[in-house]
Amino acid sequence: MTFVSSLWQERNIQLDFVLGELRLTRVNFRGMVANNGLFGERVVDSVVPELPPGIDVALIQANPSSNIATGYEDLGHVFRYVPPHYDRYYVDLSGTFADYLTKFQSKSRYTVRKKLRRFTTASGGTLHWREYRLPEEMTAFHSLARTISATTQQERQLQAGIPSRQSFLDEMRSLAEKDSVRGYVLFLGEEPVSYMHCTAEHEGLLSGYVGYNPKYKALSPGVVLQYLLLERLFSQKSFRFLDFGWGSSQHKRLFATGWVTCTDLYYFRKTRRNYAIVKLHSFLERMSSRTAAILQMLGVKSQMRELLARFRDSVLTMELLLTFTTGC
Repeated sequence: MTFVSSLWQERNIQLDFVLGELRLTRVNFRGMVANNGLFGERVVDSVVPELPPGIDVALIQANPSSNIATGYEDLGHVFRYVPPHYDRYYVDLSGTFADYLTKFQSKSRYTVRKKLRRFTTASGGTLHWREYRLPEEMTAFHSLARTISATTQQERQLQAGIPSRQSFLDEMRSLAEKDSVRGYVLFLGEEPVSYMHCTAEHEGLLSGYVGYNPKYKALSPGVVLQYLLLERLFSQKSFRFLDFGWGSSQHKRLFATGWVTCTDLYYFRKTRRNYAIVKLHSFLERMSSRTAAILQMLGVKSQMRELLARFRDSVLTMELLLTFTTGC
């Protein structure tokens, strides 16, 4: 297999500095991205990309390999940065929905159906949800998703909710013209309570931004919407798989039929600033992972997460750390 330049797209790349589940800051780069995904045409990780003028980094997302060492490495005109590996969960949409449900243990299957019944009862005996896929539907979906996202922990603590900026809405409309985006919203009565934003890539549907209103946590709106979506996807036969994307969670492990260990490969232009940012990011990733393991062992992880959120705007900001590191 050879390097396929047509797979690269010029795009802003964001490197998040996270401590546990708390995002401290974000650094933006002008870059180019190739998403290997789970299936389809791939960029070869052994081919070092050339960086055109004005581009600071090339990113290969979701490279399916656990054999590449984490850290950073000099590769001539660029240096490669490999953050920690992660498991990418997916649902194989072949077969029938009834067959898929047999993968659940009897207790899990009973629990999911109990949550469906509870939500149905709370919503007056009917399930009200909707799919958005046309360009003229994107404004309505974005508005509903933003209403939900503003209530979520992802946005309030991690600033990782569905973006509010106009450029994101414009991008959704552009993707909708190519039939490459889907939006899903679950309602409780007339109130939107859960949403999913997905993009179509190759033969799969990639889950992007998701969230639910925590006021209705007891009704499990995220689980209900996920169940309804999978039921429809198995029926439609439009995609080979549902890709849950980056990261692991109990929700993903519950619904997934498999997973692939992946990593993201960053190829940075050699500059003092880029070296400093990557060194600090690598250090924070290691510290965060070790700290999380210790807090989990001590049983105080959730309490520490709440404490960190309260001191989000502490005088000791990541900007100061970046400045310090750059000067070293």
